[in-house]
Amino acid sequence: MEWRLSNVNNAEAEVAAAKYPMIRLITLPHVTEPSPVKDFPRGEWQVCTPQTAEPFSAVGYFFGRKLFQELNVPIGLINTNWGGTEVETWISEDSIRQIPVFAKELEATRQMDFEKMNADRKARLEAALNQAGPVENIPKGSMAKWEGPDLDAGKWGKMTLLKLWEQAGLEGLNGVVWFRFELDLPADAAGQTATLSLGPIDDSDITWLNGREVGRTDNKYNEPRLYKISAGVLKAGRNVIAVRVEDYQGGGGLYGDPKAMYLETGGKVLPAGRRMALPHQPGRLPGGNRRHEPQQPGKPAFQQHDQPVDPLRAAGRHLVPGESNAGRAYQYRRIFPMMIRDWRSRWGREMPFYWVQLANFAALKDPPAASEWAELREAQSMTLSLPNTGQALAIDIGEAADIHPRNKQDVGLRLALLALNRTYGKRPLLTAVRPQNVEFKGREVVLTFDHAEGMHAKGRYGYPKGFTIAGEDQVFHWAPARIDGNRIIVWHPDIGSPKAVRYAWADNPDDANVYNGAGLPMGPFRTDGWLGVTAGRE
Repeated sequence: MEWRLSNVNNAEAEVAAAKYPMIRLITLPHVTEPSPVKDFPRGEWQVCTPQTAEPFSAVGYFFGRKLFQELNVPIGLINTNWGGTEVETWISEDSIRQIPVFAKELEATRQMDFEKMNADRKARLEAALNQAGPVENIPKGSMAKWEGPDLDAGKWGKMTLLKLWEQAGLEGLNGVVWFRFELDLPADAAGQTATLSLGPIDDSDITWLNGREVGRTDNKYNEPRLYKISAGVLKAGRNVIAVRVEDYQGGGGLYGDPKAMYLETGGKVLPAGRRMALPHQPGRLPGGNRRHEPQQPGKPAFQQHDQPVDPLRAAGRHLVPGESNAGRAYQYRRIFPMMIRDWRSRWGREMPFYWVQLANFAALKDPPAASEWAELREAQSMTLSLPNTGQALAIDIGEAADIHPRNKQDVGLRLALLALNRTYGKRPLLTAVRPQNVEFKGREVVLTFDHAEGMHAKGRYGYPKGFTIAGEDQVFHWAPARIDGNRIIVWHPDIGSPKAVRYAWADNPDDANVYNGAGLPMGPFRTDGWLGVTAGRE
């Protein structure tokens, strides 16, 4: 939900087209307090323009845009999120303490002196900043002019890269840190074109070489920086690379594989594959430092992001929850619906809740393996037993190497289609294929499905993939399958008496390819009730 419109596929065109005077946007900033608040912690309603939509939630924007296009009524979108938080932080204390493990955490939290903790953290940060030399207070949006090659950085501190600056002594710093690196090049490198690779940088950077800007990237924490160097920039002998990194939440800085930091010119790569201690100088910007992390049950995400919204007459909520709770998927079966009931009780009505099931992510596994993410998706689907809820699937639009896929257009569209049908009654219900019945017939398992009109397998050969089958030993094997009307028959030549079938049961089931005539993918499922890897975890 936090992913910005400026970072989606086709972002430039999407931002430029975000001109909707009848849509209003408001984003609640990440601010936490030990005690509940009763009003918005800053933030104001804004007309949807390219300028205001660019930093807004991409999923929220695409959702709202579709509603407006279909309904032609004013739309107000409240963007209240905190990426990476666990679901228990969005539940009130009164509710979450019903679960013993969280009740214990709450009692332990009551014994904490947050003012002292914050003061100690601030003191550690100030000490680290003082070791780096005098710190310049920089007005937001300006720079300290530390990019030039003639600057004397002898008094700057040194930081061993590659790692986030919170892991290198600057815990709690939200703002700007400058890095400088000197590189000696042979005479034949002078004037040559080159490629400068810095690996990923969290979040934004501006990079100079010998005082000339060679590249910049905004708000893309996991995108490798690969900048082309024009002829005439490199010199024989001393060359100076300066990088200004800006980050306001979570980790910040240059991180990743040391081999990703190099300068390539004339077929030579210098240096690569080693850690470097680079001079660095923090440039502090006003505000932004967190008081404490938002990972306590019952607070502070609920207190600062949901409680102030309680009095509003919103039409509904939509969410993209789950990954931070994947290791406790069985527990999630209880606390996710608890969150929905908790919010509804405070709003005084059964408001609609629509969410996005976890997208496919992470490296492929072969042979079939247990999956925390699959169990979390199962827990999300179980929550559909609550009335006035809906789930949009994203099992087919994720990215193996990126937990935040850039295709937010389809995510917002699928959520909007749920709302248009179930909340506004404006469109036919588009529902993904769902298993209805299972029969074990000798060596075959026959699965019957609802909403299977036009069910087909995408791909060149037209046969379904993503199925696994197991016998009494509970060991799963990839299984052939065929479609027969609204049925799919699954079998395995080496399993004479199958006991269970699973579909898309993996962190990244990228081979799952069954869709219905509406173009919606079949969601992951299993026919067995065998205990998963997250059973019993708290």
